[in-house]
Amino acid sequence: MPVRLSGRYVMLLIVFLIAAGMSSAAPIFAEENIPAGNTLPAVPSGTLYQVAFKAARSVKGMAIAEYSTGEVLASWSFSNSASSSSSGTYYNNDTAGRKFLLSIKDSGDGGQFISLTSRFANLLRVKVTYADGIGQELVPDFPIVLFNCSFEDMTACAPGGSLSSPYQDCSRAFAGYVELVVTHSNGTWKEFEQNVLQRLKISPEWNAADICTFVFRKLDRGFYAEVRITTPNCLQTVSQKLQGNPAILSAQGRQLIVNYKTAAQPPVPPVPIIQD
Repeated sequence: MPVRLSGRYVMLLIVFLIAAGMSSAAPIFAEENIPAGNTLPAVPSGTLYQVAFKAARSVKGMAIAEYSTGEVLASWSFSNSASSSSSGTYYNNDTAGRKFLLSIKDSGDGGQFISLTSRFANLLRVKVTYADGIGQELVPDFPIVLFNCSFEDMTACAPGGSLSSPYQDCSRAFAGYVELVVTHSNGTWKEFEQNVLQRLKISPEWNAADICTFVFRKLDRGFYAEVRITTPNCLQTVSQKLQGNPAILSAQGRQLIVNYKTAAQPPVPPVPIIQD
């Protein structure tokens, strides 16, 4: 079962990591393994978001995933080192231009203080692998907003408040895809294409190439479909593009579930796990 860390502990840990000047050294590029609404005041362009936690032992590898969908956003492997990671700062940058900064500092009791910083406000799942090969999934508390700093000078960061509901603020950016689940009790592929795919592909908020029909399954009556939209935009932006006034059954994190004309309970997507 994932371990969740307390908000007060995380805030104190982040303040400690910033004060310790963990990012003052030149970043190290670690070995990587990465799989390919409401209007609120604009978030400052230089805003960073950080989560922090303590690992019980030195880590050998780590993957971070979007909490709601399980999509892996970045990963680090320290297999080239003697046995596990050492204190330092590690960038992770994939072909989509997503940058995450992993900072590690020995805690002095055999464990490690770890922070993850990016320009994305996602809630995260973290899967760590220790030197003995044992893995553990952790759920850090809500991200902390950092002001007046950059990746190049983390020591200047001023910690702000934590974000308990980051996805409700459409002025913030999010990494990864939006997972759109669509059900229809009497629908056809043609209706799916007209009401969902075509409407998404003509949107100026993203490129048509960023729309992927991951699943389309014809049922005895209607269909079940999953569409992935790679975009930093929020769920509200996606839902506004759909035609035919579908009912919104769920809007959690980066997953949106909608239904067209159904009297029966639609299929429920599986509980997300961190993807391998």
